[in-house]
Amino acid sequence: MAIQFERQTTEVRKGQQDGRPVYTGGKALKFIALPVDPTGKVSLASGSISFKGAFGNDAFFNVLDYAGKSFRISTRVDPSIPHIPNYLDAAPVLLPIQNPSLFSGIQVLIPILELAEAEDKKLVLYFG
Repeated sequence: MAIQFERQTTEVRKGQQDGRPVYTGGKALKFIALPVDPTGKVSLASGSISFKGAFGNDAFFNVLDYAGKSFRISTRVDPSIPHIPNYLDAAPVLLPIQNPSLFSGIQVLIPILELAEAEDKKLVLYFG
């Protein structure tokens, strides 16, 4: 049986840090594809992405790691690291989520960039 991932796209508008809400259906976040420039370098001003989540119509909360700190993904990708074949997305930078269970049950997810972006940016999130 093939593993199926649900692909959701969110956009961070120019001058903003918060992405558009993504409705996850309670599935865990597995991967995130980052935007790149024509040279293949990650084109985000931010050095990390954190997340806010909500269970249904409840208030939003910061997604925390198992140590109780804000969960963050580094967007600084070392070009010397060998690339793993990417069969999910055309993006050259697809980062796996180390602890996807942190996102299980969350119905709505908003990515939060560390810095405001100079132009609109799209992030692709994969749930499963």
